[in-house]
Amino acid sequence: MTVMPSLLQINSTVGFGSTGKIVQDLQSHTRAHGWKSYAACGWNANQCGKDIYELKPKWEKFLHGASTRLFDNHGFGSPIATKRLIHFIRGIEPNVIHLHNLHGYYLNLEVLLTFLHSSSIPTIMTLHDCWPFTGHCCHFESSGCNRWTDTCGLCPEKLNILRVFGLIDPARILLRKRNYSVN
Repeated sequence: MTVMPSLLQINSTVGFGSTGKIVQDLQSHTRAHGWKSYAACGWNANQCGKDIYELKPKWEKFLHGASTRLFDNHGFGSPIATKRLIHFIRGIEPNVIHLHNLHGYYLNLEVLLTFLHSSSIPTIMTLHDCWPFTGHCCHFESSGCNRWTDTCGLCPEKLNILRVFGLIDPARILLRKRNYSVN
């Protein structure tokens, strides 16, 4: 008996938006080639079909969003939802994990990446934007800012896509991301 290989993709959405459609297309493609395909997302999994895991609880995602808006804590909230995702990962035992957009107030980078570093699951990441390697912004080119190459600083993107209305410290976030970068 042949065991089907399996893939788990993690993204903010599945089935809508640019990256959500990419995840859905990859699911269809891998299934057509004999793989079991799962996706985990932060939002609206009920619209996406089977084998989709939505990180919950919603209150935690809203708290994560508020923490981001006030304290620039994007990517470092939602520990409960992320621990539940890890439990899901252990249950399905994927052969490969494919990371997409990890921002969207739905998971904790430290918790997820610590788990992935300690697991033997091959993990790949597609960079759909610049957020994983900057202190705050998704697209540094729009503001012409290259501060992320060093330590970040006064952020020209503070009020754009990932708005912060309170304290912003992109240097702190950049350091935290670098501490958990995939080697």
